[in-house]
Amino acid sequence: MVRKTARKGWHAVSGMKWTMAAIAVAVSLIAGGCGNSGDQIRSNMNGDYNGYSQDGTLGYSSSNPNLPNRMQSTNYASDRDFISELLEPFADIEDIQINFNENELNVDLKVNRAVTDQQLRKLRMDAQTKLQTNMPRYEVHVKAQRS
Repeated sequence: MVRKTARKGWHAVSGMKWTMAAIAVAVSLIAGGCGNSGDQIRSNMNGDYNGYSQDGTLGYSSSNPNLPNRMQSTNYASDRDFISELLEPFADIEDIQINFNENELNVDLKVNRAVTDQQLRKLRMDAQTKLQTNMPRYEVHVKAQRS
């Protein structure tokens, strides 16, 4: 009977040693993790920042800038400016009307009266293609007519 008590006591001490060792390892891992500064983790050899952009979405809006999301980095005003910039090379366009309706983009082009019907169709198709390619988040509709 003394022998059973001795073993029971030995197991209790052994179990307590393992528990203390596990706690010591956990504390050292936590302390070691807290010892690194975020700057060391986020920078490379040149000191450039390698993490996500600080947009609140883990870099989502900067890696996919033309997709709508909760924290939009683009808006209708910047899209309107971009559309005007895209259509600027078309010399025959005299006026541009831009309307947004959620994910639809409607563009009405007023072109020079001297443009033929064939040139008008080609200009409308080229403008449609250019806008749809550069504005993938919208369903683009282009109308062209003489002014």
